[in-house]
Amino acid sequence: MTKALRRVKLLFCGAIFAPPALVLADSVKLLDRPVFENVAVEGFRDGKLHFRGVSGQLLKKPLAQVEWFTADNVPELTEAERAIAGGRAADAIPLLVSAVKEDSEPWLRDWVQVRLLRAFDAAGRFDEAVAQYVELLRSGAADERIAPPRVAGPPESAMNAAARRILKSALDDPKIGAAQMTARGFLLEIALLDDASDQITEIRGDATAADSKRRQKPRYGLLPDQTEARPKSRFGLPSNSFLLSYAARVLEPLPSADEKRPPPPAEEDLSRALRVLSNARSHLAEADADLATLLIGRLRGATGDSEGAMQAFAELLAREETNGAIAAEAGYRAAGAYESAGQIEAAIRAYRDAAGRNGCPEEISRRARAALRRLNAPLIAPAAEPAKRVNTDSESNRP
Repeated sequence: MTKALRRVKLLFCGAIFAPPALVLADSVKLLDRPVFENVAVEGFRDGKLHFRGVSGQLLKKPLAQVEWFTADNVPELTEAERAIAGGRAADAIPLLVSAVKEDSEPWLRDWVQVRLLRAFDAAGRFDEAVAQYVELLRSGAADERIAPPRVAGPPESAMNAAARRILKSALDDPKIGAAQMTARGFLLEIALLDDASDQITEIRGDATAADSKRRQKPRYGLLPDQTEARPKSRFGLPSNSFLLSYAARVLEPLPSADEKRPPPPAEEDLSRALRVLSNARSHLAEADADLATLLIGRLRGATGDSEGAMQAFAELLAREETNGAIAAEAGYRAAGAYESAGQIEAAIRAYRDAAGRNGCPEEISRRARAALRRLNAPLIAPAAEPAKRVNTDSESNRP
């Protein structure tokens, strides 16, 4: 049987065995994949988009893999998806709102809320994105696969204050249930950025009390022995915290439209970013800890604390578990500090170590090699010459 005939047979079988009501008029675009044409989108459950093709096979793709999809029976959603894919988040918002009708299926409501969360976030409407996230927490549709909004407003902005009020009021809602610690972590993240010291203390205290109460549920009417070992609290900031990107932007401000070069960071902004990140470090997800330490080292150096900067870089270089790319940058930054202090030999060794590390980013490797050329040092240290043997009189007189 030829390939063409086999393909026709499969299509024919698919048409026979596909559900009668299945209308294959939708399409789905996944990351780094061609568009799936002539499919039927069936729903969004457990963080995955469900759809069928002509074969009738049900495919389930995680939200993070879905670039966009078209829904033949919901034209507003189709148009909104295309707007989001084209980087026009603000245009997508009214379309998403109009896509949900009174008789819309629950999965469609959940999908639109997730898309609205991202669209509001991308459009610079952080407080409205937070409101959508809270609604997803209430409905139980938000889990670890759906990240909270990541584009906060400027520190101490009215937008951030509104977002904190929304989250704080949500903590008293019984529908939040098991997601309360998630909401508290998100609230703490915004409060740290805003330097809201009173609220930071309150959130930390409330979270500790809530965690302790949850662990000490009565067993057969009795509380556990107070000396019993307690598991570590799960309270913490969301992974990939926006506090990290905030600190990075403070260190390297973007130029405005009429500027050729980025402006130097302001001392006040550097001090705030250092304070924010130092206060946040103990609550950061484990995967974020290395980057936080690197940024703290850079912020210390930028504020004139060279000794504190070297301490942070040395901490990263001393740990075998440190991410290779971060360790390479820590070595490069340490080399720069050595060079500034006039310790040229130490700087050369550190530049070489940074450029030769596994996982070293190409940009860091390029900068390290350029620094070695500037210092007239080779990339690889020359091998030490073997010690020359000196003949003694007794050796020269041997027969």
